[in-house]
Amino acid sequence: MCVGTETALAVAAIASSTMTAAQGVMAYGEGQQKKKAYRAAARQELINTAVEETEYRREARKFSARQRVNALATGGDVSSGSLDAALSEDAQTLELNALMRRYAGETEADGLKFQGTQAMRSGQAALGMGFMQAGVEAIGANSRGDFDVFKKAKKE
Repeated sequence: MCVGTETALAVAAIASSTMTAAQGVMAYGEGQQKKKAYRAAARQELINTAVEETEYRREARKFSARQRVNALATGGDVSSGSLDAALSEDAQTLELNALMRRYAGETEADGLKFQGTQAMRSGQAALGMGFMQAGVEAIGANSRGDFDVFKKAKKE
């Protein structure tokens, strides 16, 4: 069986439009997968940050305890005066550092979530563009008369 030129052009036009639409669908799926991956990375970042913050606070408590022990060993009064003020200031600084670690982790997680949202939106845009391009290709093929072979087949 031999296929005519008109039929081959029509089939090629349909295949081209279908492939363009399929590329949009694949880009959409990829965007969805990237969003999931970024969200998972954000969750892991928050977990890692919580672990780091907990470890930092543990080390800060040890540091504060060593300071107090050293002050007591040298005969210092840790319950009042400038030594107490210095130890309190150190404790506040250590707490601020722990909170900064948390903030940095949350900021990183928010950035990952944003990247995931952008990847998803990019996929959605690619899907729309794929369908629009497929429509343009089909309209162009129709205006060139590539589908006339199907009209002739209906008449016969």
